[in-house]
Amino acid sequence: MRFKIFLFLFSLTNYLVHPCTCGIPANIVSPSKEIQRTSRENSECILIGKIRVLDVKKQLFKLTVIESLDGANLQDNVYLGKGWKTCEPYITHDATWLIYGYTEDGFLRPNICGISRGFDTFTDKYFKGFGNEILDNDSKSMYAEIRKDFLSTLYLELKALRHIRHKKSIHNPNSNI
Repeated sequence: MRFKIFLFLFSLTNYLVHPCTCGIPANIVSPSKEIQRTSRENSECILIGKIRVLDVKKQLFKLTVIESLDGANLQDNVYLGKGWKTCEPYITHDATWLIYGYTEDGFLRPNICGISRGFDTFTDKYFKGFGNEILDNDSKSMYAEIRKDFLSTLYLELKALRHIRHKKSIHNPNSNI
């Protein structure tokens, strides 16, 4: 129960600190299968990429494709990206990310209020990026539980995306997948 209360308060606090037009953002710890499906359907591209932040205030970053999860991008392609100043996801530091996004005006943009997220989300580095320190043992234990749930969901999500990509390649052998 404490875990669910924490997730709600974390989302609400983030919403109040960063006012956003989409309401409370999607649960990036363990997005539901419905949210994952909607995110797939509403994304021009889905990929894993190494992000190097160029300007946090302007939300500019450079992304190098590690793996295309929809078959639309080649490994090692480099994109100039632009995040959102007032809505999730906030790209605050260099990391490997799962991106659900699209291109607009020459920029790769993560879907606003979507479930794009860094693989290091819910680590000490992530919380320190927001100026938060993990102090007591109860907090460390709670964050460890959240991190475990996050990684489990991320693993299953990546497995499902790779399976879908594989099925597409079998049905369309002439594609770039």
